[in-house]
Amino acid sequence: MSFTPEGLRAVLERTLQGVAWPPEGYCVALSGGLDSTVLLAALAGLRDSGAPGGLRAIHVDHGLHPDSTRWSESCARLAARLRVECTIVRVDAGAERALASGRSLLPAGVAAVEGQFERGDAVSVVGPDGRELARGLIAYAADEARLIAGKQSGGIAEVLGYSGRDEIIHRDDLVLMGAGARR
Repeated sequence: MSFTPEGLRAVLERTLQGVAWPPEGYCVALSGGLDSTVLLAALAGLRDSGAPGGLRAIHVDHGLHPDSTRWSESCARLAARLRVECTIVRVDAGAERALASGRSLLPAGVAAVEGQFERGDAVSVVGPDGRELARGLIAYAADEARLIAGKQSGGIAEVLGYSGRDEIIHRDDLVLMGAGARR
């Protein structure tokens, strides 16, 4: 028996109709392959038909393949099209070294901000090579983080009109991933 993407989605939607949607929602590991793409689309369909709880996707850009950045971008576009949160914060090499030595992430080290999130949300911090370096609770909403990315902490009040934290992610709210993680 073979499934088309539409057939697989229909089976998933029928199966998931009888499953209680957890109040905190679902998080889908999104590789960009057929299985995870169809699962995310099916869950988004259920969410759109009134299922309670949130839905988010996590894509790990492992940086092990020359096309990994393109794959990450494709996953981000899919998540946006489905109105599913998919957040990545990319940092420069200096910020990568600072994080590895246990320091906080400052706005000056942020090269780009992707996705939508609110203050206090958990976000992925990605290095220049696309590798996930850390996850942390961000001190600014996405629009504010974009405005202060690359700026010195002393200029935050001038840019935003109010004085917030000096750090985009404080080291106490940060967990290192992979080889940079402390044991």
